[in-house]
Amino acid sequence: MALRAYPPAANGASTAALSLLVLSDVGGQDAGFIVDRAQNAMGLYLRQGYADGAALFPAYDPVAHAWLRLREDAGSLFWESSPDGAAWTVLRTAASPAWAAQSNLSFLMESHRDAGADNFAEVDSLNISRPGGLTVSSRDAAGPRAYARTGSTLIGG
Repeated sequence: MALRAYPPAANGASTAALSLLVLSDVGGQDAGFIVDRAQNAMGLYLRQGYADGAALFPAYDPVAHAWLRLREDAGSLFWESSPDGAAWTVLRTAASPAWAAQSNLSFLMESHRDAGADNFAEVDSLNISRPGGLTVSSRDAAGPRAYARTGSTLIGG
C-alpha cells in the first residue's frame, strides 16, 4: 500500500487524525499508520490484540511524510515515507505477522477530529496491488457505497 496522504489540519482540535490500516480478518490485528496533525505525531503500528508495545511515534513532518507506504518483503514489514513518492525512507521494520499472507485483508482509511473547525482528510495516488481482487466500500453523508477492483495488493512491494 502506498499513497499521498493529506491528514486533516488541527483547526482547534486536540486530535485531528488520519488512519491508514491494513486489517486482518481477526479483530485487533492490523498494521499501518495513524497521522495526527493536532499532536504533530505519527503512530507506526503492528497491533496484536489491539495493542503494539513496540509502536513508534515519530514527529509528523508534512514534507518528509507526504507519501506513506507499508510493504512486505521476505518476511518483513516496512513502514516507509517519502517527500516525492520516489525516494523512500524506512521508518520501522518488523517481522511479518502470519496474517499478512491472508487473501482477505481489508484496507481502512478513516479520519477523526475531536473538536475545532470542520475540515477533511484526503488521500491521492493510492496504490494497492495484490493478485486476485479487492473490494472497497466507502461511507459518506449519502451512506455506504461499494465497488470492486481487480488486480490489486494491500501489502506488497
